[in-house]
Amino acid sequence: MISDEALQDFKKVWKDEFKEDISDEKAMDEGTALLNLMNVIYRPVKQEWLKELDEKDNPVNKAFDILFNEVERQRKMKIYFDIDGVLVGRGWKPALYATEFLRAATEKHDCYWATTHCKGDAGPALAYLKGILPSEAYSCCERIKTTNWTYNKTQALDMTSDFLWFEDAPMDIEKEVLSKQDKAKCLIVVDLIANPNHLEELIKLL
Repeated sequence: MISDEALQDFKKVWKDEFKEDISDEKAMDEGTALLNLMNVIYRPVKQEWLKELDEKDNPVNKAFDILFNEVERQRKMKIYFDIDGVLVGRGWKPALYATEFLRAATEKHDCYWATTHCKGDAGPALAYLKGILPSEAYSCCERIKTTNWTYNKTQALDMTSDFLWFEDAPMDIEKEVLSKQDKAKCLIVVDLIANPNHLEELIKLL
């Protein structure tokens, strides 16, 4: 779904190019068609290429910019992290590929804690991780936002948004809450014991 702001911007570009006012419905149809195309070609396109375009007033470029930003907005989601069993493995050692995993998540998405180490204050989580994670991974953790919850971690999750929750041992009641909210697919169960390289595999989800 194209946001209202992007839709109105698209209509202005359409009018500049074709000298025609179009309805929201037609703008949605035309914009969605272009948006679907952009989703297909998104990965090969680099945003730096767009910045190199000199024809700033070209309406095609303007439309492309609007919908490129819309693709970026739609791909961004909330990511929730447990710590033990996800970022930290047995023996209080960093999980393999934790740095690459955290880098990919924090560069692309809004990241939040969903851990017993953070209930309204990220300080304890960061203090715990400081002596465990490599410096780059720790720097990524400093960008992860605080949440607050009491009885189960689903209280920290924003059920109105798209999100992924990386957790090693979800409780049955938490699974039930997700199912009732039609969010069961948002739970990603991490198993570093059976698969020490699990985080490397999960990077593709980010």
